Amino acid sequence: MTDIPKADMRAVKVLPLDTGWIYKRRVGDLCERCGDIFKCNSSSDRASKEFGADMVVSECGISKPILVFREPVGIDDEFNTMRLGKAWFSRLYTGKIISMWDKTEWIGDAMVIGLEMGDKEQMMAEHSYLNHALIEQMQNPKDAADMMPKILRSAYGNLIYKHNDLITVIYLKAV
Repeated sequence: MTDIPKADMRAVKVLPLDTGWIYKRRVGDLCERCGDIFKCNSSSDRASKEFGADMVVSECGISKPILVFREPVGIDDEFNTMRLGKAWFSRLYTGKIISMWDKTEWIGDAMVIGLEMGDKEQMMAEHSYLNHALIEQMQNPKDAADMMPKILRSAYGNLIYKHNDLITVIYLKAV
């Protein structure tokens, strides 16, 4: 186990009626992808350290998904983050607590207060001015929308940016 949890959420799915999370791969476990892995009494990490047992957790009712921020700015109050594609739209729901990390450490928790998914260009035009990377610069909506493609290309790479027509906007409130 590394010093930080894995931010790969591709095989993590929400269980019916938002009763928890399930990890659907044969290698690794859900705990490795949870923002509370080092604090949770039921984590596979704790079982390994305390009991010397290899435990694999594939389902959990309290797992906290991880959102990684390349630049953890503008995350002190209410803000949004944009993620290419529609995967995050199906993983999260209003009221869910997520764990925010940068590449080396935990930077805080936040509650999902809104989710929108739609056309990349339209979503950037409507929501960029409240994006965490731009909110402190107090950009007007037009300027922020013009700056957002560069930020997303830098985060995802030009090829991934170019081949994603949808974007998920996640509104968060720091807790």
